[in-house]
Amino acid sequence: MKYAIVDLESTGPRLDSGDRIIQIGAVLIDQGQIIGQYEMLINPEREVPQNIQQLTGISQEEVDQAPLFESVANLWFKRLEGCLFVAHNLNHDLTFMQHHFQACGYDFNPLAIDSVKLAKIIFPQATGFNLTDLSFYLDIPFNQAHQALADAKITAKILNAMASKWMQLPSKTQTLLLDLAQALDKQEIIFFQQPQQFILNQAADTQLDKKPPFDQENLLSTKAKAQINWLLEKMQTTNRLVVEGQWRPIDPLVVKYWLLEVLAKNKSSLVLAVSSQSALEEWATFFKQEEIPFSYLLRPSQYLHLDHFKRYLDQVVISQLNQQEILVIASTLVWLEETQTGLLMEMNQELKISDQINRFNHGLYPNYRASYFYQKALSNHDKQAVVLTQTSYLMEEASQEGSFSKQQLLVCDNLSLLSRQLSFFHQIQLAYSQLLILCQQVLDILYHQDRTHAAIQASILRMDHLINLIRQVLNLLESEIQNHHFRAVERESSREVKVSLSTTRAILSIQQQMHKALKTLLQEQALKDLLASKPHHLKIKMLHLQAFLNNLDNFQAKISQSEGYLTIRVSQIEDRYYQFQLTWKPIRLVQEYQHAFESFQQVLLFSPGDLHFRLNSGSYYQLGLDLYNYLQLPQPMEKLVIDVPFDWIAKKSQDSQRNQEQGRLIGENLLESIEVDQLPPLSLIIVNNRQQAIDVYRQIKGKLKDQEQVRLLGQHVSGSLNKIRRLAMDDCDTILVIQWQSLLNENWLLDKRPCHIFWLRLPFRSLEDAYILALADHLNLPFELIFDHLLIDRMLVDFAIAFDYLDRHFNCQNFCLLDDRVFTKYYSKEIRQKLEHLVEFNLQ
Repeated sequence: MKYAIVDLESTGPRLDSGDRIIQIGAVLIDQGQIIGQYEMLINPEREVPQNIQQLTGISQEEVDQAPLFESVANLWFKRLEGCLFVAHNLNHDLTFMQHHFQACGYDFNPLAIDSVKLAKIIFPQATGFNLTDLSFYLDIPFNQAHQALADAKITAKILNAMASKWMQLPSKTQTLLLDLAQALDKQEIIFFQQPQQFILNQAADTQLDKKPPFDQENLLSTKAKAQINWLLEKMQTTNRLVVEGQWRPIDPLVVKYWLLEVLAKNKSSLVLAVSSQSALEEWATFFKQEEIPFSYLLRPSQYLHLDHFKRYLDQVVISQLNQQEILVIASTLVWLEETQTGLLMEMNQELKISDQINRFNHGLYPNYRASYFYQKALSNHDKQAVVLTQTSYLMEEASQEGSFSKQQLLVCDNLSLLSRQLSFFHQIQLAYSQLLILCQQVLDILYHQDRTHAAIQASILRMDHLINLIRQVLNLLESEIQNHHFRAVERESSREVKVSLSTTRAILSIQQQMHKALKTLLQEQALKDLLASKPHHLKIKMLHLQAFLNNLDNFQAKISQSEGYLTIRVSQIEDRYYQFQLTWKPIRLVQEYQHAFESFQQVLLFSPGDLHFRLNSGSYYQLGLDLYNYLQLPQPMEKLVIDVPFDWIAKKSQDSQRNQEQGRLIGENLLESIEVDQLPPLSLIIVNNRQQAIDVYRQIKGKLKDQEQVRLLGQHVSGSLNKIRRLAMDDCDTILVIQWQSLLNENWLLDKRPCHIFWLRLPFRSLEDAYILALADHLNLPFELIFDHLLIDRMLVDFAIAFDYLDRHFNCQNFCLLDDRVFTKYYSKEIRQKLEHLVEFNLQ
């Protein structure tokens, strides 16, 4: 079988906008032998955007001198005639080729395979499925991305690796995959039926060069090693310890290599509880590099429920699935042949089989604790010296006796997130808008029954009464929201407010009636009889009503405690509010964490801020860590220089006006940098929310409308975060507008590119923040003292954490802060003085 691996470069992705081919590359293979390699520039008869020139290295002058496609169409048609057409992202390459051939009178409809689909099935654990990500995953050297022939060659090597892996899969799995492949919309089935055709012979497949391992220990300075020794020494004198950096968060490498020393010297068995999914993956990678044996013990729902998946396969009808669903099932089957843990996080996040299964089962979830992989993790975790878990799971398992009984040392990487996750775990939510919809649906079912029966009539009356009570609560919640006079917004926004004492009392009174009405309704014999004869969806609705009743029981128990508060969370669009949710949240959690920690001989908590631990509003007060020793890790004083350009700072009062003005000023600065050829490879504009991101993007785009040599990307505008991250990593000058939390939560591998950073508004808490107001009430603090006693120190902590993160993760050549509060507010001098060891402000 002869096949052609084809890659195109074009002026852009859209034929309907006039985009055209500028380069064709192809590798022709037959029986594992390369029989031809071709690359040709094509004159698109239009201007090539500057960003495409920069991305591909193809200049306007080069394509202007190249042949028109019509003059070489016959040549390319004969080259590709009779070949199976293979492309990485087939929709782009085949569509462009067919369009160009058709314009020249050629009918080009080859059998075709999309190697992206194959990669998703065969390599489900790859971090991404573009050629760069796959070559990195497979350790195949690849330094010429976006050159057509180079892309075609690397695709050939990836196909070779895929075919080799496919041929090693068990025959049972191959049979299942062949059935699924029949339903794919192109001819990928050919790959699965004849994988040997895609294996390159030794002459064609050059020896793959392995990347040298990255030696992180070389990054440890003498001062960092001294910090490690200091930590080891302090551990000898206390069993309960909190450690923070003296001026800034502790370097993660210091924590990592300190832990290696602990394992080497003490031979202790330990549990490492980390704060986030990205931290979990980072630590796992580190342990594997250092060849440290470890096991995972995570939340049961993070493991694939194998029986649930098997039932899904038995019941699902393949012909009714879309292409993505087919790919997800196929990739899961391949992954199951490799995984030792069953942890869903091993798979690429595009391949979420759990979402698919849950949709199929209409929200009826299995007992995850009974799943094979979770039980395997429970039985195996005490056999390893290191158990890697998440702080959220550790807190949830506080009531599970003996889960971590064999480990001696507990290490938590982020005390602040630990307390936040513990608080979230213990809060109680009542989704009243969803409850109203649910009750109306049940009422509709009742109305379609035989209403001559007295039992049905009684159930209808009780449901009417319950709906009336729900509406009363919703009216109270909406009235409370309206009292805050939020301005209208164009796009959906989330609002949260603290519930006043008078509204709280009124809600509690109605909820007592609601509890009685709902409990009586669920015990109605008429509904029980109906459940025995009616479809599956009624059973689900009744289970949701029972779950709400359980939450209501917990809510009423919690509300009697003095150390908590109520909030209303609601979605807003324009001046309308919907999706009302009432939540009880704890302020102090002195007892809740202790049971999870008491079985450990030694506990060490790392905290990110040098003030947060000791604040009344911080982790020390929230968790009641009175018995813990508190130490500050000595640190070198390396300052980050921050420019505060007053001429740029917008003084408008309204947020939208401020956003637009700041976006316009940043756009003017970037335009000037482009004109004098001083634009860095990456310009990072950090905003706080969705509306800011959209406003700033629009203003910058307006200023750069005639500039095509730079790529502008904006969160909520330019596609998914995965797509934005992938594009930002291309070798092309990029301007990126992104929210701070998204930057903090995602693994952005842009740290080696010189960049300029513009930060519009620092993420400080507001005086209207529900938690701050509730804490002030709890501490009997007058409103006029809230800012000085609760907010300023929090601002300092947030400031230090944010700038430390940027300093560690980005190669910042210039930093502009467009937040005038650090110089114009009455507290600005205090902020600057307390941060003088971390940053140096340069007022312009």
